[in-house]
Order: sequence, then structure tokens, then C-alpha cells
Amino acid sequence: MVRVLELLAALAGVAVMGAALGPLEGIGTDLAQHRALLAVLLLLPPAAVAIGRRRAVALFGAALAGWSLVLAAALPLLLPPPLASTVLPQPMVTSALWGEHEIPLPYEGDGRRLTLPITFEHRGHQRETWMMLDTGATYTTLPRSALAALGIRLAPDAPTLTLHTANGEREARITLVDRVWIGDLPLDNVAIATCEDCAGDEVEGLLGLNVAGHFNLNIDADAREVLFSARADVDRLLDLRPFTEVSASVRRLGEDQGEAFVEVENRSDRAMGRVDVELSCGEAAWTVPVEAIPPGARGAAHRSLGHHTPCERYRVRPQGARW
Repeated sequence: MVRVLELLAALAGVAVMGAALGPLEGIGTDLAQHRALLAVLLLLPPAAVAIGRRRAVALFGAALAGWSLVLAAALPLLLPPPLASTVLPQPMVTSALWGEHEIPLPYEGDGRRLTLPITFEHRGHQRETWMMLDTGATYTTLPRSALAALGIRLAPDAPTLTLHTANGEREARITLVDRVWIGDLPLDNVAIATCEDCAGDEVEGLLGLNVAGHFNLNIDADAREVLFSARADVDRLLDLRPFTEVSASVRRLGEDQGEAFVEVENRSDRAMGRVDVELSCGEAAWTVPVEAIPPGARGAAHRSLGHHTPCERYRVRPQGARW
């Protein structure tokens, strides 16, 4: 019976040891790295106390329990923290830096000639090509061969405008492509000007303001990237204007008032959501919104002009637009 009690006392000592030393793992002391030293520190003093004494087993258990409590307090001060407890900074994943509405594109070239990979999409056709970033160009350009690869055949009555190129002024026809992709950021219903002189051996055209203007641009010369960050709300007048014809008439109401009637013709093959028309007379100006204009149709709106000095002729121009 006495030996059973001695054995139980020894087991109790071991249990106290485990309870006392176990929490050291949670405060950053790696016992496994110092196993040999710990074994000596744990067993040698209790064994020295118990050897040659009566009821040595029970005495060993009691000494082990007490000594474990002492070590539990002293070891965090004596042992260095484990390497695993030192948290090293992790390299940031590049993709996590960009938000949902921004994308970095790699560029080629130096100085003023930066070329970027751009994708054009139209009626199920796609064309990936390199374009030269030119924020001084109003419109994005492509040669006729690239438009043909997208399935676009220019109509004889397609709108025209004058481009100022390095080789002088050129008359260009304007067409619409369904979508331009800046990385994975889409821009729908984009006006493209034809320009053979704007293409070269390394680029197929100019990426103009009617595309680049929809983004805030940040050039990272070290990473050789251009970060495109989509702007919250950008007017689409540049894309709609070549396909828009506006007219207005004013009916006088008394000596200093009038009512304006505005008409907008949509010459494109897609619906226009809204065209804001500015009517002005001297320093006075009014905006007349014309909404929901079907493709190939006309939309109209009217508004009172209020008190003003009437003009013989009112100026009228599109001020803003949305698809």
C-alpha cells in the first residue's frame, strides 16, 4: 500500500511538472530546442534530493513538482525566444495592391514614346496589339487593316474629322468599336479614327484622350508600368460627338423671355442615353438635356429661357453626352 501511495505521489509530481512547464510554449519559449538542457535541469536536482532517502519515489515526485514550479518562472528569463516567434515581413503580392477598378500595364519604350498592350473587341472579333500612349491625341486611331480584322467596313457616309499628325493634317473617318480593354478594364462604344500614318513597325496606332481620359495615369519608371485607375464619372462626348447633330430654335415670349426647342440627331448604330445641349446668348447660357435617342433617330426637348436680352442668333453646341 505504501508503495502505491509513493507511486501516486511521483505521478502527481509529473502532472504538476506538465502543468507548470506547458504554458511556456505559448509565451514564445521553444522547449524542443533545449531538450537536453531541460532534462538535466528537471531531473538532476529532484534525484539528488531523493537518492538514499526513505520513500525515495514519493520524495522524488514532491521534489519534481516543486522544482518544476521554480523552472516555470525562471526559464523564460534564461532561454532565448525561438526563431519561429520572430515574424519576418512577407513580400507583398502585387495583385493585392490594385483595386477593382485599376490595373497596371507593362510598357515598352522610353521618354515620350510609351507603347502599351491594348485589346479591341467588336462583334465577336478581338485584336490584341501595341498602341502608343498619346494624351495629346484627341482620338484613338487604327489603320484600316486593323479595323478590317475586327470586321469593320467603313460606310461611305461615315463621319470625318481632321487629324494633326507628325506628317501634317490628315482627314480621318470615324467608326465605333464595341469595346476597348485596358487589361481587364473595359470601355464600351469607343470612337476610332482611321490613320495609316499613325501606325508603325512596333505600334498599330495611338491611344488617345477618348480612351486614356477615362483613367488617372501613374507611370512607374522603375517597374516599367503604367497604372490605369478608372475615374468615377467621365463624359462620353468625344465618342458621341462625331455621330451627333444638334439644332435649336427659340420662340420669343414677350420682350425678354423665350422658349428653346432643341433637337438631336443620332447618326450612330447604337442608342444614346443622354445628350446635354448648351444654348447661349451673350453671357447667358442654358443646358437642355435630350434623353433616350434611338440609333438613327432624333430626340427633342424644350425649356424656358427666362429673362434675358434676346439675341438675333443663339449659339448651340453639345456640352456633354452619355451612351
